Amino acid sequence: MEAKLELVMESMLRRPNVTGIMFTDEKGLCVGTKDGKTPTMIQFDSDSEQLLIKQRCNLTGTVMKTRSEEPVV
Repeated sequence: MEAKLELVMESMLRRPNVTGIMFTDEKGLCVGTKDGKTPTMIQFDSDSEQLLIKQRCNLTGTVMKTRSEEPVV
């Protein structure tokens, strides 16, 4: 499986405007990544919730919260 996943990630990374890829298993554990640039924070927004992902050193933190009117920093 690892070799196939590696091929998929390499193929996806060659596509225009793709700068990074991450695959996780059903528990949310990372099973593969490839990137050209590492963002300092990733933020996903829906009408009711926010998901924030930030990496520092060798740790990655994820915060899920209900949406508020306050800007997220």
